[in-house]
Amino acid sequence: MNGISTRTIAAPRPSPGCEVLVVSPLLYHLQLASANMPALYDESGRDGALVQLLLYELQLAPSLPLFAPLPSDPEPS
Repeated sequence: MNGISTRTIAAPRPSPGCEVLVVSPLLYHLQLASANMPALYDESGRDGALVQLLLYELQLAPSLPLFAPLPSDPEPS
């Protein structure tokens, strides 16, 4: 392995499309900490606080100037 890993998180961002973000050390560790959280976590407990901070950090993360166009050809019938 070359030291590259990916994580997918769907979160509100200013851009309407898919983005590749610069991940700070804090954001990296928040992602790791949230990976094993139950889907129905306690929103008023530690897990809720972790998610709130994760979403906040995602809003602040700068995006990289990468672009992959979506296909525009119609699907074959």
